[in-house]
Amino acid sequence: SPPKQLDAIRQLTRPTLTDEPPADIVGVDWNGLHRGAQFGEFWTADGWDDSGRDTDHVTVRKTVRHSLARVREFWRTHGIWPETTPQVEGLDVEYEGPSPADL
Repeated sequence: SPPKQLDAIRQLTRPTLTDEPPADIVGVDWNGLHRGAQFGEFWTADGWDDSGRDTDHVTVRKTVRHSLARVREFWRTHGIWPETTPQVEGLDVEYEGPSPADL
């Protein structure tokens, strides 16, 4: 989860006793969002929220997107999210995070 990833990032990027350079972390991976979404749960910085569990109109895709937006906010809050997102030249994609109303 992002809090556990944050702990690992802090450990891997702090100075070492041997003066080795800190890790250059370029990404993280976690499939928990999809797993939770299958049960109608989405991730928040305060833990899992299962308020979507009993709704018929909630899809796994919408629930994952909602969790991803919360994860991005978690990383921004901790100063980890990059200022810019790399883009492929000629491909213009604009992301709009889901709102709770989307769920």
